[in-house]
Amino acid sequence: MNVERKAWLPRRWVRRLLVAAVVLIVLAAMHRPLLHGVARFLIVDQPVVPADYLVLLPGTVDNDAELSEVARRYATGEVHGVLLFTPPLSRAVRCGAWPDRATELRGDLEQRGVPPEAIVVPPGECRTSWDAAESLQLWLEQRPKMRLIILERLLRGRHDRRILSTVLGGQQAAGLQFSAMRSGIDENDWWQSREGIQTVFQSYAALAFDWCNGRSEQCRNPWTLGEFENSLPPPTDP
Repeated sequence: MNVERKAWLPRRWVRRLLVAAVVLIVLAAMHRPLLHGVARFLIVDQPVVPADYLVLLPGTVDNDAELSEVARRYATGEVHGVLLFTPPLSRAVRCGAWPDRATELRGDLEQRGVPPEAIVVPPGECRTSWDAAESLQLWLEQRPKMRLIILERLLRGRHDRRILSTVLGGQQAAGLQFSAMRSGIDENDWWQSREGIQTVFQSYAALAFDWCNGRSEQCRNPWTLGEFENSLPPPTDP
């Protein structure tokens, strides 16, 4: 009995090692299409038709190439205007030492041929896509027939689309078109750079978190100078 068991164990491990080797060989041969598919799942990039506004979600446009792409879409008649959001104002902005990001974007787009009257900034500060979706919902209530193209970062499309669909609801979200900003990380070789790996991981983590928990609580606003002074202990007599 013991002899038969000792003879059977090696054969079982040999079969397991052979299966593992086959799996590794298949993964090595198919790693590019598999990894490409991992990124493609995150991308929402649809053929679009001309619309009223191109919507720039927070953090979508950060460099000259992306600004030029927005201006090109306006110049070709794809949209008749650009809608962007005001991020939370930092202390440097509040004290007047630095212009706010919405003003900077407006100026950069004007330099590239987008007229001031074609640029719309809804009221309120928007830190995240959740904030932007709520601001957009209020804006659309007065403009129910507006046609919009949502411009999002390449690997954030599925995440942003889910947020907008959740906040806007079926009727308002049905008319949205989604177009990916193709600059920076390429879905065909994202695994070859640290930035690409981090971006894909963070996108899946954000998508999973929002799927399970919905919107997270708002972060507390930064302290003002008055609040900081009030938090200090009272002076003590020498």
